[in-house]
Amino acid sequence: MRYLGIDYGEKRIGLALGDDTVKVASPFRVIENQGVNEVLAVLNEIFDQENIEQIVVGVPYSLKERKGKVGAQEQAVIDFITRLGMATITPIAREDERFTTVEVDRLMAGEKLPGGERDAVSAMLILQSYLDRL
Repeated sequence: MRYLGIDYGEKRIGLALGDDTVKVASPFRVIENQGVNEVLAVLNEIFDQENIEQIVVGVPYSLKERKGKVGAQEQAVIDFITRLGMATITPIAREDERFTTVEVDRLMAGEKLPGGERDAVSAMLILQSYLDRL
């Protein structure tokens, strides 16, 4: 089964690919977030080209208990997932993405990544976390 990991951001969206045979995720690419309709069109092309059978989207759940309240970034991701779900029949899973930024920094040992590569590495970590539980 082929998987696409997504690290959704207001400016850029990181993508990673993986499969359940070797259970290893790898950074794939970054797309600029120029509006949900354009993003969905690009993602649908990727779903077809890469034979994606499962989507895994990172959600920045709040670390603080706020009695059921959702933070702005978390809500933006939930809204994106809702729109994505209306645009594809591919199943969508949610994965906790807390600490991925810290993990990317640790993994890269302080190296600066050009452009949006950091977002693709974050997507890889999100997808790898999901694959590790399969």
